[in-house]
Amino acid sequence: MDKTGGDTNHQMSRIPLVCNKDIEPGGSMYFIYRTQYLPLGDYMRSKIKIPENPQFASLIAKAGSDRYDDRYADAAYSYERALAGPGGTEDERLEATVGLGRCYLFLGKISWATECFGTAYKAIKYKISKIDQVNNTSTGYDRHECIISGHEKSALISKANHISSIEMQNLRALREADLDSLKMRTQLSEIENRLVGLHETQKASLLLEKAILLFYLEDYDKALDIAEESYSVAKLHGSDYPRQYHAMMVARYSRKAGNYDRTREVLDDYRVQGSSPYSKVQMWIEQIRLFLEVQPPKIQEAVVVADNISHNLGALTTSRIRTEAFCEMGKSYLSAKMYNKGIDALCQVREISLNDHTDHRRYLLRKGLECLTDCKRISDMDSDVSPKISRQIAQLNDELENAYGSSDPEKTIRDVKRTAGR
Repeated sequence: MDKTGGDTNHQMSRIPLVCNKDIEPGGSMYFIYRTQYLPLGDYMRSKIKIPENPQFASLIAKAGSDRYDDRYADAAYSYERALAGPGGTEDERLEATVGLGRCYLFLGKISWATECFGTAYKAIKYKISKIDQVNNTSTGYDRHECIISGHEKSALISKANHISSIEMQNLRALREADLDSLKMRTQLSEIENRLVGLHETQKASLLLEKAILLFYLEDYDKALDIAEESYSVAKLHGSDYPRQYHAMMVARYSRKAGNYDRTREVLDDYRVQGSSPYSKVQMWIEQIRLFLEVQPPKIQEAVVVADNISHNLGALTTSRIRTEAFCEMGKSYLSAKMYNKGIDALCQVREISLNDHTDHRRYLLRKGLECLTDCKRISDMDSDVSPKISRQIAQLNDELENAYGSSDPEKTIRDVKRTAGR
């Protein structure tokens, strides 16, 4: 029984996946001793990691490898199997739950991701409350014990902030489907409140989320300033997101501001960092956008990068990155008068967005429609393009327009076309 009169093990067992009465819940000898949360034998067994289930470690290792290679469905399956059985310390199970949530987010299962993040966040807040309870009710413990509990609480608060940042990313994934300005301003206000009093080392990811929302709200100059700040903090102190993601946003927003030199500089830095297939394709997408936007456009360079994407895209499975990649490939090939390859790429955009049935569907339809709007403009300005190609592009555009409108009749296509070219 804990000091509040409740059965602690029962309380923890109500949090799925993460907590198990046979694993260490406290993280320090002091915590275990003061609360009598577990027998000392269980505590020592978890500390020296005598495996109850050797399969847990191998499944987590496989999940991590699959996530790195963008195989999120495989990674999610490994996480689920690991968490369904015994094994692992509580911290390891908690990290696995967060990892599973990230997989669900990429797979478009946003409600499932929210459940995972909420589970992990509640488990951490529970542990923080237990430390506070011990500190408030216990007397006579020495300075060393105070330091242990203080360090443990600080580490838990950092974890809670980490999960909070991921939850913001999760919420943004929902917002990106429709770009509702009122909802985005509400989320922006929440981010600003969370940034107040937050230590500098923990600000990078929330600053980046703030920059992304400002960009969608068309406050481009401020979005770039905040993105640069987040990138600086990430380079100095790290971030919940890969450093490459910060670099990509700075490159994108610098291009939007017409600062092409800064875009090139950041993409060069990005190229050094980016090693995973996902990172490489993201960098190439931003390079194509830069090549097609500078004056005069560097069309042949864009085609070379499009070919690089084509040769590497098979390793990527997530619908969002594939849609963006095929969009930029289509624009590159059409600009180079390689009409058949351009149409093939745009047909892939159509197939992905129309056949996706996850929570990302409306986002994909919107991105596909923006892409087709841009490509239609390219074909309309090209005197060499055949009427057949123009009709094919117009037909693809109409299909996505109808699908987007029917998925939410209250939304207007005009709002989607206004954002084309971003």
